[in-house]
Amino acid sequence: MQASLDVRRIWSCRKLPVDWRWYLFATLWLLAIMVGFGLVVDFETKPSASADWEPTWPVGSHLALAGDSTTIVMFLHPACPCSSASLEELNELLADKKAPAKTYLVIVGPAEAEEIGTNQSHAATIPNTVLWLDESGEEARRFGSRTSGDVFVFDASGRLRFQGGITAARGHVGPNAASAAALAAIDGRNTAECHMPVFGCPLF
Repeated sequence: MQASLDVRRIWSCRKLPVDWRWYLFATLWLLAIMVGFGLVVDFETKPSASADWEPTWPVGSHLALAGDSTTIVMFLHPACPCSSASLEELNELLADKKAPAKTYLVIVGPAEAEEIGTNQSHAATIPNTVLWLDESGEEARRFGSRTSGDVFVFDASGRLRFQGGITAARGHVGPNAASAAALAAIDGRNTAECHMPVFGCPLF
């Protein structure tokens, strides 16, 4: 009888390390998932570099300010995957706007870049816009833009009314406070200067 009890004790003791290894593995696996998810969320919601903006239309720009309506300028890295959402949001804004506006989509980068077709081809599908190639980044620097998806809205007098991104996070499409603020500036419903965080790839 004593031998049988000893055998059971030994068997029970041998099982414990195996069970705890599985618990440890499951815990580490769940921890890795949580950390990975946290890093993804942090990447998507962490704003990129803000523009070194000026309160008025930049002197010397080759882009033409619309003297009788709003002027919109969006700067885009040719291959930034996040900017597809920005272009979708801009398309929605232009469809919803009540006031006339002149819109520039500025592709920043050399024309011979292999990846330049990604955002350029998307931008070309948005109606009533002017596609501008800023190969040297001269215009982007003149406006102070540093991040793909950065939007500037100027009124007819050349005063800056909105600057920033128009998505809620990196690569996210859908209604958000930034796009609503941009639309208010475009339609002239908000005459106060407004700045929003921008989510995208560096232009330089």
